[in-house]
Amino acid sequence: MVTQRGKMLHPYRIICLLFLLLTLPAPLLARELIFSPLPMMQPALVTRHARPMLTYLEKQLHEPIGIKFHKNYEDILTSFCEDRIDLAYLGPLPYIQLQKKCDKIFPVVRFVNKKGKATYTCSIITDAELGVQRLQDLRGKKIALTQPLSTCGYLMTDVLLRKAGLRLADTRYRYVGNHRKVALTVVRGEADGGGIKTSIAHKYEHLGIRFLARTPPLPGFLLVANGATMTPGEIATIRTALLRLHPLTDPTDAKITSNWGERIRYGAIPVNDSDYDIIRKELARTPIPTTGND
Repeated sequence: MVTQRGKMLHPYRIICLLFLLLTLPAPLLARELIFSPLPMMQPALVTRHARPMLTYLEKQLHEPIGIKFHKNYEDILTSFCEDRIDLAYLGPLPYIQLQKKCDKIFPVVRFVNKKGKATYTCSIITDAELGVQRLQDLRGKKIALTQPLSTCGYLMTDVLLRKAGLRLADTRYRYVGNHRKVALTVVRGEADGGGIKTSIAHKYEHLGIRFLARTPPLPGFLLVANGATMTPGEIATIRTALLRLHPLTDPTDAKITSNWGERIRYGAIPVNDSDYDIIRKELARTPIPTTGND
């Protein structure tokens, strides 16, 4: 190394200089953003599904993105409001509840499914061998639910039961965790019915799952950003990067998203917040208990 005066630095001084440069604070280095997925799968499976999309976004942002797992929706919302989460993948109900808890949430995009639709449905299921033929047969029976803040949990299950003249309060319900656990609890005969996302229930039809009721299409899952920890430019970059991909119609884009998770690989659309008013309306008349009654 040569100084401005043309003199060579001693190798020892070069080593010391490099050490100082490496140990000094580096404000220009990008911080790590934290992404939180829904607590619907095992961490290893979530990483396999989400990491490819996050790697794609890292290249657009020139910033690293880490994954932080939470056991339930309540912890996600609390961490987000405490600025320990920068990005989160949320369903309709957690999204609305987060809006009520803190005002720094910015919807980024809403994901579509393999049919190009940004909606999904919830169902009440039973097992073919349990003898439950209709919703009215669930009065006084055991019902398995996901989590209090799961859209297909207490909220939409109660909505479906009301159409049959029942309420969840007329049953013996308990929260069992995620959708997979709901399906298996019903299949094992440990519950007479369950509230579950329809697409997940279909995966267990071969085990005897039968559908009793289904909701109309609900607004789909979305990516949200923390406006208190991310700049408008960062949020805009992520939104643009995801909206410009059209994997259902463009083979090049399809190749980019081919190893992304099933729920996020088919593309995204802009978020229209008013689409979620249907959830807000039901939530306003459906208090959600945090514990079961069974």
